[in-house]
Amino acid sequence: PTNAALDVVLMQQSVDGENHRSKMSGFSFGGNPNGLSPAPTNAAPSSGFPSLGQPVTTSTGSAPPASTATNNNSASAPSISFSASTGAQPPGISTSAATGGFLFGNKTSSSQPSTSASTSVTNPPTTNALTQQFSMIVPDITEIFPHILILSEIRRLQDVENTVEIQRLTALIKKHNEILSKPLPPPIISPNADKRRQLQSNPNVQLYGRAAALTKGMLEEVFYLADTLYIPEEDAMALYAEASQTSSREWLQDIIQTKLESVPEAAIEHYFLQRRSMMQSILLLCQSRIDSNHESFSIVELTDGLLQAGLLTNLVTMIRKLSELISQLVSRQKEQTGKKNTRMLETWKGHLQQERQAAVESIFYLTYSTQCTEQEVVDLVDLVQEITNKQHLPNLDPVKDVPDAYHSTPAPQLWAVPFTQALPALQEKNTREWEQELVRETTELGDGAILPTVSVLVLAIVCALDRRQTLINRDTHAHNNFGVGNTLFENPDKATKSVLEDKLKTCGSGWNRKDIWGILSAAYALGLRPIKSVVNSPRAQPAAADGVKRTWISCLKAPYEHKSFTCLRLTLLPSIRRHKTMLDERCELYEFSMSVLSDFMSLYLDVLCASNYVPHSRANWEQTEKEQLLMKREEQESERSFHNAYKEGTYKALEDIRSEPNITERPDCIDDIIAFATALCNRGQEFAAYFWSRDGNNAAPSRALKHLEYRLREDRSLIPTHLSFLSALAMAEPSEVFNILNQEAAESDKTIMNWKTIFTTIRWYVREMSDSHTEVKPMQKDATSDSLSTSYYYGVDDDGNRSTENSRSSARQANVRNQLKELDEGNTAIILSHLAVITKVADNYAAGRACLVDLKLSLEDAASKDESDSVLVVLFLLAIAPLTPHVRGPVFATIASLLSVDGEIKPNEKKLIQEAASEGWNLLELTQAVPVLLLDQYQRNGQSQNNPKMTFPPSSISAANTVASKAQLPADPKYGIVFEMEHVESHSGFYPSTEGLLQLLLSLVKVSGCPDKLGQEQRCRTGCAPYIEYVINFVLPKALDQLRFKTGVDSARLIARALAVVEAVLIRYTIPKTRDITVEGVTKHQKSLDAVALLGICNVADAVKMISSENDILSYKNDFGSEQTNEALSEHQVVPRLKSPGFSILADILAASESELLRVISNVLTRDGGSDGVNKIYGFADLQYRVTWARFGNTKPSVFSAKHKQERSPSLAPQSLLTQLLPPIDITVGLNDSLDPIHWRATGILTSLRILAAAAIREDSFIKASDGEATFVPALQFTAKYNMLQKKEIRLVRVKNSITGRNSTETRILPAISQYLKPICSAEIKDTALSGSALAVLFYSFMDSNVDGFLSALDAQSIHGELRFAAAVAERLAIACKRISCKVNTEIVNLLLLLVQSSLSNVLLGFPHKCVDGLRTDGVLPLKYQSKHTECLSILLDCLSNDNFLKSPNSSELASRIFQMIVCFSTSNNDDSSIGKIQADHLRMRLDEIDFWTNSSRKFLALRESDESYLLGSVTETHELIEGAENVVRGAAWLCDGLAHYFAKNLQNINEDALSRKNQTLVSNLLDREYHLLDNAIDCLSIRNDANNRNFPTTLLSFQHTIEECMYKIDDKSEYRLINIIDL
Repeated sequence: PTNAALDVVLMQQSVDGENHRSKMSGFSFGGNPNGLSPAPTNAAPSSGFPSLGQPVTTSTGSAPPASTATNNNSASAPSISFSASTGAQPPGISTSAATGGFLFGNKTSSSQPSTSASTSVTNPPTTNALTQQFSMIVPDITEIFPHILILSEIRRLQDVENTVEIQRLTALIKKHNEILSKPLPPPIISPNADKRRQLQSNPNVQLYGRAAALTKGMLEEVFYLADTLYIPEEDAMALYAEASQTSSREWLQDIIQTKLESVPEAAIEHYFLQRRSMMQSILLLCQSRIDSNHESFSIVELTDGLLQAGLLTNLVTMIRKLSELISQLVSRQKEQTGKKNTRMLETWKGHLQQERQAAVESIFYLTYSTQCTEQEVVDLVDLVQEITNKQHLPNLDPVKDVPDAYHSTPAPQLWAVPFTQALPALQEKNTREWEQELVRETTELGDGAILPTVSVLVLAIVCALDRRQTLINRDTHAHNNFGVGNTLFENPDKATKSVLEDKLKTCGSGWNRKDIWGILSAAYALGLRPIKSVVNSPRAQPAAADGVKRTWISCLKAPYEHKSFTCLRLTLLPSIRRHKTMLDERCELYEFSMSVLSDFMSLYLDVLCASNYVPHSRANWEQTEKEQLLMKREEQESERSFHNAYKEGTYKALEDIRSEPNITERPDCIDDIIAFATALCNRGQEFAAYFWSRDGNNAAPSRALKHLEYRLREDRSLIPTHLSFLSALAMAEPSEVFNILNQEAAESDKTIMNWKTIFTTIRWYVREMSDSHTEVKPMQKDATSDSLSTSYYYGVDDDGNRSTENSRSSARQANVRNQLKELDEGNTAIILSHLAVITKVADNYAAGRACLVDLKLSLEDAASKDESDSVLVVLFLLAIAPLTPHVRGPVFATIASLLSVDGEIKPNEKKLIQEAASEGWNLLELTQAVPVLLLDQYQRNGQSQNNPKMTFPPSSISAANTVASKAQLPADPKYGIVFEMEHVESHSGFYPSTEGLLQLLLSLVKVSGCPDKLGQEQRCRTGCAPYIEYVINFVLPKALDQLRFKTGVDSARLIARALAVVEAVLIRYTIPKTRDITVEGVTKHQKSLDAVALLGICNVADAVKMISSENDILSYKNDFGSEQTNEALSEHQVVPRLKSPGFSILADILAASESELLRVISNVLTRDGGSDGVNKIYGFADLQYRVTWARFGNTKPSVFSAKHKQERSPSLAPQSLLTQLLPPIDITVGLNDSLDPIHWRATGILTSLRILAAAAIREDSFIKASDGEATFVPALQFTAKYNMLQKKEIRLVRVKNSITGRNSTETRILPAISQYLKPICSAEIKDTALSGSALAVLFYSFMDSNVDGFLSALDAQSIHGELRFAAAVAERLAIACKRISCKVNTEIVNLLLLLVQSSLSNVLLGFPHKCVDGLRTDGVLPLKYQSKHTECLSILLDCLSNDNFLKSPNSSELASRIFQMIVCFSTSNNDDSSIGKIQADHLRMRLDEIDFWTNSSRKFLALRESDESYLLGSVTETHELIEGAENVVRGAAWLCDGLAHYFAKNLQNINEDALSRKNQTLVSNLLDREYHLLDNAIDCLSIRNDANNRNFPTTLLSFQHTIEECMYKIDDKSEYRLINIIDL
């Protein structure tokens, strides 16, 4: 797939196709660089296109080619892909003519005979080429496929800043109005047999106005292209010719990041890139429409023209046709299931899906900002109905629509099997294998992209019906009614009679998905609400009032009657893509979608709670249903009794009435509505803000929250719903939530929820679950609810899903007296909701966090009133209670949140939490969640006995019994969290308990450090090193190589959390300068450590260094003291001292060989393709996974449900598969980014880089303090068999030795690090931090290193690694220059400029540099040049062409540095034979190409406001500098210095050679009457001393003799100007 990161580099380039083509040496059919045709194949490929690679990303659509026919007979064929593509102009595109024969582009050479016998052709005479008869005139590639050119121009002209740019953009859109306003699906053209016979008989064609003769092999490849792409032969010929050029193929390979082996392969990729570029152009225009400034000229007026031409309607038509084509492809794909070579079908389908997705997103942005007509909205509603009906979008069945749970076995040969022998047992698939097969069947073999398409279309309709959004009228180019209102609802009478009402008022038989219809109906109801108020007035017509009321009520109730909110929460919400598909997208679909849904949902809740139509709770619905069933059974019994008593009449047998309600028929209740609102709030702070009301500038509870609190007094089953909603609201206003729950309740009022009630409830559960011989009783009515039953247990089935049947059967098999208890669904929801509100408030409100930590719970039976329970004690006891992992994890996470010092916190509050964190270490040691006493190498007698143990419920025990034995430790619960990870969590592939404990360890290390006396009462080797060893030696190796994960996000998140603990320990570690140093000396030495000098970026240095506390520093001294403790286990066994965790970590990283941590870091940085695999594997695969599960709605499939497909098991009750309405699982794994795989993958990479940086700034001190060697003995051994581990003796080396591979090739990670300069995530803050850390590590590795060694470490085999490095640097430079307002980006640019000016300049600037053949002595350069798209020079020159970059206070200093660098490079005075001289010549050539000196002099030195730019005049006032303008003047000084050297180089022989027109213009601009730039510059002489001591005008005047001769050559009358300037 394409790497979206290349967009940034490509969009920097201008459209220069014609200039490029004129420089090409030849255009060779077949792609031979020597201009000769390769040997053709005998036949066109018949088994599908070879080596197509992954389908490239993002959707596109285009107008039909200019030369195509209109025949739309056969269906096409298309794989699924959602990431981005790029669109810059390929080098090969132009309209230049080419020479005769099959060699094109060389206008002077004569025809050349072919040297290949199999492809030889007779070239027509070049003298009469145009008069010859041709069998085909091949159209120019830019005529039939102009889309890449259009996209490139739109990208370059998006930010309209001046009149010239506006005019260019206007002309571009008007020129291509037909293409942009009428996008069409790809035309399906049948082969033209007559034309092919004609080509075969006469293989001479006209291409670019020249003759070309084709070989038989070429014709076969052209025909193959036409058949594969369903395009006319002329278009196939043009694509083939374009792909024949080496430069075009190389450009295409850079974009798609895939090597192209053949010309047809390149032609196919070029075709699809053109198709994508069309829809990307429309998408960018629609996004720019939202982002434009309406008060001045904006792109609105231009895009209004497209809308007036029917763009929105045409997009709807295109989506409809694309969906039909995809359906045909799906059918064909299913027919060919199991056959080989179906790659082209998958590729076609993927690209059509991308085009359709881009089209629906364009519609979304249009409806978000534009007033739509009623017919357009009706068309959208009809489209959603048609797609959901015809494209088969039902909720899939978890039994029928899933793969088999067993491997297929060959049919037995009956004659070979004795009748008495039983058939072999079926082999069950493991969960991971079955899930992968389910995802593939759902997304790849079907239309897996249909759900994201429908989701965005639904949101588009919601936007179109919104009357609160500011909408633009396409005719007036202004807002509706001064920014208020939606014309669809202006006239009440019209609204009640509209076609739109007929579509949305009632849900007839035309909708297969009534839940989706309910969403649209609710949006229509919200639009009708103000009209309802109008018609209620006395002046309104009664008929109109009744009609609007009935419509409004019907539409308002529709969504919960048809379970639309369950659909939104479980189906549509997960299918919305999270990340940009193009890096230059002006808007993020995810953020806009969440904003639209949040606004819609908050308004709906407000309207619903203001009416009398709020639905019941789930508990009330179930109670009502039970009562109705009871009444029916009583009536039935009465009827039967009457018949038996009187024997009259004919008795009709009555069907049995079920005893329990069928919950699959339950509509959405208030629980479901609030659950969807909670899910939206948990997506981010900005979305939670929608659900608060405003009281002036302060937040206030919304009507929905007040209604829920009121209902809670009567219906206690809503406690989990209420607390979950409060926890989500705390994302935006945590202080308000804290205050709501901080109210005191009267003793008689047991209905008020407050903090004391919450923690008391948790303590009640701890006490109830502490007795393993009694069942958990329901909570007392005054505590929670008597409606929450605990009459059954639930366990997990074989794939980790909870099942009532499974748990009941396991309960029957166990001894009930000794059975540990397990929470049912209701009690689980209560605990999770209580933990959720604590966690979210503690995470977001520092003051509230301190209050909660200090809260004490009174004891009812205490002897003294002073006795109380600590909140931490209660939570730690809950953590070791018999809980499932998805409950235990939130408990650990809640403790971690309470023990955090993040945010604005007062000193006294910080001290309180630090004391609590110290207590937290002791409590963690007492609970033995990590079995330190059991795994300790040096154990005292009886050390592992009589200690608290973590307990587990029946479901965990049963799961452990089914896990294959790949664990290090046996399946014994005494091993605590280690047992749970290996034997319970690994069964489901999800690790909430382990993640929660890692969060707790991270908080403890950050707040309280690593106490060296921990465990002194129980262990002979004290300290917290065992817990860090658990992370490094157990969790990380397991997570990387051995554990099974449900999804990629689970793997990335667990690794990131483990690495965060390692980073926190290392950052707190301070290395003493000497072994006997004092505390004060250490602090002083640490402060003087110049980390910035090593890393180059202050932000990174600040993140990885920290001054440790005095207690920590004193303990660190012991690392370099005695190696033994004062305790001996026996006469012959002396206990070695346990080193601090920081010592062990640093020693491991600096190890010369066998470094476990470096192996982990190397794995993290290079796994899954490194930077290239982040979006492909984690982003795309995650979307596929989410879409697959979303298709099943609230009945999730599993291997357990798939077993019933073969009907070998009893029928499966649908109720057992329903998704539980539990509080969001996010509290086990973090905040709103918890389910974002790219976020967690990027976090793991960032943490790994910071660990390397932290080790780098400590290595010198550590090696010196350790005398080059370190020894330590680990605390734990993770094995059941007791083996004394040997002491580790490590030889220490610097980190850069491992990074660059000097120690071994296994740890060479420098190439991977360099590629993380490219953007891998759309979050700007994360992207900047990651690239800054990568650059800092690269800078550290490069400084004081041999350049050749550094470059060879990038790629030891070829120059390819250097080019990738240069491309990554150029890409990051372009991004950082655009985000220069951020301080970190300024530091990044400064550091990149240092690298550019270093000995790496030849690589980074694209200068000629030494390769295999070296430099020739004659000055000719047989050297490899980098593409302009992948070198920094083009980026820097683009920056200097940007006025804002030149004069902005944030970037003007950088601009002056760039000018200085260019002047220094271009004025090299080295010998002619040196590489520096060659590089200077190359730079001067590049500067001449863009007329750099003329353009820059006019830009800088002009003072008149009428000029295009007048930078020097804009920063000076009456010979005084405006604040911050020194850098502009300094840049002008360097410019004048460069001009002076330019004159000296180019104008010395003025009398012998005539001036070129370019130089005449330059000198004329400086001195003549029209511009007199030099004269104006001299006017600023009074400030010349501020320009870095450079007298910039006098530098030019030092060449007065040369300039004088130039002026005489140009115009004799200009002499007096020069004299006046010199006099001045």
